[in-house]
Formats: sequence, structure tokens, C-alpha cells
Amino acid sequence: MFRDYYQYEEIQDAYRKKVEKIPAAAFREAMANALIHRVWDVESQRRVSMFDDRIEIISPGGLPSGITEDEYLSGKLSILRNRNLANVFYRLGFVEIFGTGILRIKQLYEKSVKQPEFEVSKNSIKVMLPVF
Repeated sequence: MFRDYYQYEEIQDAYRKKVEKIPAAAFREAMANALIHRVWDVESQRRVSMFDDRIEIISPGGLPSGITEDEYLSGKLSILRNRNLANVFYRLGFVEIFGTGILRIKQLYEKSVKQPEFEVSKNSIKVMLPVF
């Protein structure tokens, strides 16, 4: 669904060029984070909402104890909540280095007027990825 709504091709001269409305790598990072870092002992689901101007990904569970919102958002510290799941994602190539997801998302939007937003609460983390 992501590719259908947030990517398209343009023809420039004799070449096709893939255009991303939202960086696929940012979406992949946000989805991986939502799975790897969520709490699994609550009866709640991860939620992905797709809109014309953004995607919102909400993951159950706030920050793990021992990390502040500033440390989380700046990428200074990462605490793995689900080490085995993170290891599987790493071995499958879905994540490259532990603890770099938020920084990578921010870097992918460096040159964009619209920036991703992160909301951290006691019981959830929400990532909003705007359309370029």
C-alpha cells in the first residue's frame, strides 16, 4: 500500500524516475521501530494511519525506563526492549545499526520544509511522517 500511495514514476526525457512523496527508508525505519520497541504485554495493536499529507505510526508502550524523551529524540541513547526481535530484524537486513532509527528518519527529511514529528507519552510513541 505504501508504494501505491506514496511513490510514483515520472518520465523525464527518455528516463523513468521514481519519486517518493515520503521516503521509503523513513517509513521502513518507523515501522521497524514500532515493532522492535513496542511493549508486547499489553492488549494493544500498532496502528498505521495513511493520509494524503502524512503517515502516522503509533506503537504501544512509552519509552523504556532509563531513557529520557530528549535522549530518545536526539539519538544519544537507545535501550532495546526486545533484544531477540531486534536481532532477527538486524539479521534480515531490516535495520542496519541498533539505536539509529530516529536519527536516520530525521536525516532523510533534512532538506525538506516539512519535518517528521514524534510524540512520546507514557503509553505510546507516535511518529508522523509528512509528505514532501
